[in-house]
Amino acid sequence: MSESSSSQIKLGARPIEVVDKIPTPEEVFKLPKIGWKEIFLVLMGPAFIATGDAFGSGEWLMIPAFTVRYGWGMAWAIWLLVLCQAVYQIMWARLIVVFGEIPAIFFSRLPGGPKFWSWFVAINHAARVAWPGWAMGAATAAAAMILGRIPGAADAPFVRGVAAVLFFLVLLTLLFGGKVERILEAVEKALTLFIVFALLFIVLPLTIKAEVLKEFAVGLVSIGYIPHGVDILLLGGFVGYVGSAMAHNWYNVVYYRDKGYGMGSAVGYIPSAIGGVKVFVSPIGKFPKPTPENIATVKKWMRIVTLDQMLIYFTICTFAGTVPALIATSLLPRGTVLGGWGIAAHVSEAFAKVVGPWGFYLISFIGLSILFTTQLMLSDNLSRNIIEIFWSTSEGVRKWAKGDIRRLYYTLLVVYIIFAVIIIWSGMEPLLVLLISANVPHFMAFWSIPALIYINEKLLPKEYRSPRWMYIFLAIMFVFSAVIFVGLVLYYGFGIKIF
Repeated sequence: MSESSSSQIKLGARPIEVVDKIPTPEEVFKLPKIGWKEIFLVLMGPAFIATGDAFGSGEWLMIPAFTVRYGWGMAWAIWLLVLCQAVYQIMWARLIVVFGEIPAIFFSRLPGGPKFWSWFVAINHAARVAWPGWAMGAATAAAAMILGRIPGAADAPFVRGVAAVLFFLVLLTLLFGGKVERILEAVEKALTLFIVFALLFIVLPLTIKAEVLKEFAVGLVSIGYIPHGVDILLLGGFVGYVGSAMAHNWYNVVYYRDKGYGMGSAVGYIPSAIGGVKVFVSPIGKFPKPTPENIATVKKWMRIVTLDQMLIYFTICTFAGTVPALIATSLLPRGTVLGGWGIAAHVSEAFAKVVGPWGFYLISFIGLSILFTTQLMLSDNLSRNIIEIFWSTSEGVRKWAKGDIRRLYYTLLVVYIIFAVIIIWSGMEPLLVLLISANVPHFMAFWSIPALIYINEKLLPKEYRSPRWMYIFLAIMFVFSAVIFVGLVLYYGFGIKIF
């Protein structure tokens, strides 16, 4: 870093504002002291939004489809990959605490600058989250509840219409709340807690089999096992969706900025269209001098981030990756090959045979809740990350929006919803859409993980850096994604199977 003026320094390819002090948690949340009560009830929460994404199509469809077909030999990959991703997100969240910049913006500080990274990151992000597969799945569950049966081919127009209505509900939800992050956190927290309660205390006790639990327990410690002859695309979906999106999970931490963690409280946030006020969002971050006081404050913030990630994200995502699949493998014959939405249909019908017709509606509503929360979070996240990239790096964009980031956010959100509805009506296979989305993060590992290490070593002052032992978890993630990516290229490009 080199000084360019009395108030700014050059951090990588772009300037950043220098400030004397980083706000403390007590100052940001206006609390006289921070105890466990305040941490749980006030400070923690952004990880609930991430679990709304993680508790989605992978956990409800992909992982059950994989375990029903191949068994529980890869149970070890669930807890290991979720742990790796929690560490990965903690490292990215550090940038928000220290600089107030979300990762999508911070990439533009790397060699190549905004001219390369702005477009590269935006395209990669859209390739992963722009597909409306979650709304299609949620619509299938909603249609099942309305029809009293699993929708068939003849019901496709009706299901697509329901999907369009769900997208309208997404837009409606994101219009209110004063701060978009606040309404997202409230909705995702309520639905996630309902899903956990329903699966853990109602569905699981009525379905679980002892032999499945035994196989699962063995799989938890069978580190390195991969089924022979495994479908590489389904394996990629299984690995890519455990805990959300592997190396793409830098997009999950953006809500720490809007919640007000660290320097994020000084940069601004995206207000809602209704109930919100115009908020100035700084196009550049703010760098607190590494004084003893600031270093201590950063450590305090990072302890809260770590608690949020480990107690909420790691716990719920590990639960999400195992419990629906335990239910499915207890209800369905081993070796069953399921396509489309077959896994959800089979589980709901099999559960209804065990408990009666109400079971069909409960499973359908759980599926609707899971997939709607994912689509809600991703709809916001697509718009949020892309508009903030160009808001930060383009003065022309800020002038067009007249200094009000909401104008840009809601414009892109509406454009995306129109695009998503067009994709839905095109008749694309839902599972194919989700498999595409699940495997994009494996490519991202080749650039996002090295970028994070470069940022930690070169752009963060040594006083603010993540400890290097965290690189072990980055390496594990990288190996997983590299093997899957190479396997996909070899199989679909040259017909060569690696497993």
